[in-house]
Amino acid sequence: MMTAVDGKKSEYFDLEDGWQTVVYAKDLPSCPGLVELDATVLRVSGPSKRPDQEAKLKDDYQELQLDVSAARCVK
Repeated sequence: MMTAVDGKKSEYFDLEDGWQTVVYAKDLPSCPGLVELDATVLRVSGPSKRPDQEAKLKDDYQELQLDVSAARCVK
């Protein structure tokens, strides 16, 4: 699920625990190690792409994504 943030591009961002999230940023640094983000959490919602009628609790699906204001390499 994606949205749009004016002046920023969307990217998939790998987390330390192996999960991934969507971030919206002007530019992210290219680092050999970890990247630290300053960001606002966005709640993005819409209909599920894969509805399972038996397990479905409600009509909308929600994801938390990040609107990045600053990013830096962590040593």
